[in-house]
Amino acid sequence: MSKRMPLATMTDTPDFRAATANDLADIQALLKSAGLPFEDLTIHSLQDFMVLRDAKGELLATGGVERHGNDGLLRSVVVSDAARGSGLGKRITGAIENHAREKHIGALYLLTMTAAEFFPRLGYEKFDRDAVPVAIARSTEFATLCPATAICMKKNLG
Repeated sequence: MSKRMPLATMTDTPDFRAATANDLADIQALLKSAGLPFEDLTIHSLQDFMVLRDAKGELLATGGVERHGNDGLLRSVVVSDAARGSGLGKRITGAIENHAREKHIGALYLLTMTAAEFFPRLGYEKFDRDAVPVAIARSTEFATLCPATAICMKKNLG
């Protein structure tokens, strides 16, 4: 059983920052441990990813957006076992959404097998997978990494 980090410690952590090439291996390891797709993440795909590390340098949370024109695919939102239940999932999703707005992304789409109850609390609504924009549908996550049974959701950022 993993030890959860007290909420007070969470508020003492630094802010989210842009991911760098040095974060890639830790991001992939965290995604793998959570059973999330990581195989297609590269140094280049990290340009719109964010990370949060604790004072010891341990990766607490990550996530990002894959840009497709004016739309984006919310990717790889994950919080470490030690930090779950601390509100970091909500915080990192908000930080990613703000980043997406700065990049003039009007809507975010996502696929989930495990967080279908989490994302509606943040304003995401179920969306017909067959109705997503073509560029999103052609993404590796939609086309090959996530099963057809994954729930599709959308949030307008405007």
